[in-house]
Amino acid sequence: MLKFYRTHPKQVLHIGDSASDVLGANREGIVTCWINRNNRVWEHEVKPDYVVESLNEIEELLMTRKN
Repeated sequence: MLKFYRTHPKQVLHIGDSASDVLGANREGIVTCWINRNNRVWEHEVKPDYVVESLNEIEELLMTRKN
């Protein structure tokens, strides 16, 4: 999809609620956000770029990234 839309991976924010979501996007160089609704502990070496507890936090995150 990145090639099809001629988009650089760092221009994409992938939001996922599982380790496989975050790790897969990270492997492609995509900026990652883990939605951690249940206050779990991240147990993987590769860390998400952002962590939120609810989708309500995404707007602020996007506004912060733009600037």
